Amino acid sequence: MTKRIGILTGGGDAPGLNAVIRSVVLTAYNAFGWEVVGIRQGFDGLLAGTPVMTLSPHNAYDLLARGGTVLGAVNRGNPFMRPVVQADGSQTLVDAAQDVITRMHELNLDA
Repeated sequence: MTKRIGILTGGGDAPGLNAVIRSVVLTAYNAFGWEVVGIRQGFDGLLAGTPVMTLSPHNAYDLLARGGTVLGAVNRGNPFMRPVVQADGSQTLVDAAQDVITRMHELNLDA
């Protein structure tokens, strides 16, 4: 049974993120035969239902030359303290961890 894993970058941009993404993709495919999808814009993208990016050795090889992160990064987007605007305009923080799990199931992700 082939595994399907997702990778996202969160917490803002940092040097080496594309190198890490490339390493994960190449190892997942070459060592384990796993499928890898990239989740754009961190947890914000995951929870918003943003379409995922199929990552493969073919499109991962050129990532080392690119700056930033091919997936985009958001320095907010904590799924455990997600801001939600109420009907009266006030804002409250909610735990959206279950929404993350639900979205992972919708994407058929094993990890």
